[in-house]
Amino acid sequence: MGALTAAQQQWRHLARHNQPNPDPQTHFISDIIKFIKQLQRNHHDIYLMGDFNESEGAAPIQRIYNECNLVSVFQPQPEEASCGPTYIPAGTSPDHHACTPSIHQLILSRGIITYGPPSDHLTMFANLNTKGVFGNATTNPTVLPGRVLNSKSPKKVDTYVAYLGATMTNNQLVSRMERLSARCAQQGHTLQGDARLFQTIKAEHTRLQHAAEKRCGQLSYGHLLSPELQSAGENIRYLKRHRQEAYLRRAMDLPEARACTDTLLVQLQTELKGAWKVMKNTQTKAAKLRSRSNTERATHQSQQSNKDVAEILSEINKAETRTNTFHKIKRYLFPEPNSGSQMDHVLVESTELDSTKSTREVTAPTELFETLLEQNKANFSRANGTPFTVPLMLDELPTFHWSDNAQRILNGTYKPPAEVLEEMRLFIHNLQFPNGMPPTDINITITAIASIPERTSLSPSGMHAGHYQAALHDECLIEFECLKMNLALVYSIPPNRWLLALHILLEKTPGRPLIHRLRIIQHLELDMNITLKLI
Repeated sequence: MGALTAAQQQWRHLARHNQPNPDPQTHFISDIIKFIKQLQRNHHDIYLMGDFNESEGAAPIQRIYNECNLVSVFQPQPEEASCGPTYIPAGTSPDHHACTPSIHQLILSRGIITYGPPSDHLTMFANLNTKGVFGNATTNPTVLPGRVLNSKSPKKVDTYVAYLGATMTNNQLVSRMERLSARCAQQGHTLQGDARLFQTIKAEHTRLQHAAEKRCGQLSYGHLLSPELQSAGENIRYLKRHRQEAYLRRAMDLPEARACTDTLLVQLQTELKGAWKVMKNTQTKAAKLRSRSNTERATHQSQQSNKDVAEILSEINKAETRTNTFHKIKRYLFPEPNSGSQMDHVLVESTELDSTKSTREVTAPTELFETLLEQNKANFSRANGTPFTVPLMLDELPTFHWSDNAQRILNGTYKPPAEVLEEMRLFIHNLQFPNGMPPTDINITITAIASIPERTSLSPSGMHAGHYQAALHDECLIEFECLKMNLALVYSIPPNRWLLALHILLEKTPGRPLIHRLRIIQHLELDMNITLKLI
């Protein structure tokens, strides 16, 4: 309410632009319908959630449902009672969930949670059959702490290619990328919506690549596996799953039945705390428990006349004992200067004009960061005095931000000042975009990827050469990589990952991190480096 609210400001803005109906809600509904239809044209299913300040059945809500062919998730069926109000002060239901009919069929349960953080709106939830929505692409796509995929292992490559190919097919990534490429070729350029669609497809692809790599091997959690550790972990998983079911049951129970569920939740929470204590205690004894388990298994196999199995278990036990012992004494046997994973100090030489060179140690985190930043500024300012850094061209091309003249240079329409030397004119002329860069052939892409050593360092995003080497074993995967590189090169829409780089500082003199003797290594995304090879 009031003249200064966002709604009133938007109303006045629309009225000044001679809109026949300056109602902000009407324009919001039109915009969201346009956005949903664009997603549907790209074969996306829709699940819409929001506080629309309108009750079920109101004209604006029905307009969204009808024009976008959506179904209300919380609309009660003939045999069901209403879920009740979601906005407590007014006793109304302005919050809505709607989805396409294909998603509506996969809803297992729904409800309103009447407890939780203090709010004037109640929490609404819907439990979906994720297998039906996403197919097999339901693995948590987190970046792995290290490399699991190795293209020299046929089993891992087969697992990776099969999973990634199936999930890409389920998500229609290749067909969506092909349609986008064809549309850009027809238009001769990209629109803002095309660039957003490309970023969305590429982000989905990256997540699926990480998920596929996760399928290739088991992660190590830092503790030797034993029956006691496995039992403790399974107990925690069981209690957490049981607690989640109790929360959902409480949300859907009648008020008179909730007291029993509340008692169960308190009991489960107490048991879960105890289970975590058992887990931590078991983890501290992981090596001993593992050794005892292997010894017992070896004895049992020996009694069963399986001497070969017993010998193998005994050898495993001895090897793990030797490994644990070596890790304990390694730092004493092979001391390394500055063996930590991070640089915790630098040495700055004194600027005093005397014959002796003294150094000052910088360890405070804030001062350390500022010192490194100033040194890097000095390193990257070595070009001072060259033509682009002196007033004549510096006024035309500011150093630290984009300008119209920079775009004109790329387009080939920039005219330098008359005082600029002929050599500079020729240099600027050669900075323009190539005229009609031809698309990359798939065979050239295969050659470029095959030439990358698999031991190449990780990209900042965690993508490594194994992903692209494994893609060579599947025509669909390599076709997708070729389409991605062509769109990035020909239409200047690089993936967002390419906009970030990682700078690593290494000591040139081990154990003596002098600020002016640090080697700077810049890590770019690996697929960006591959693409640059194609130019």
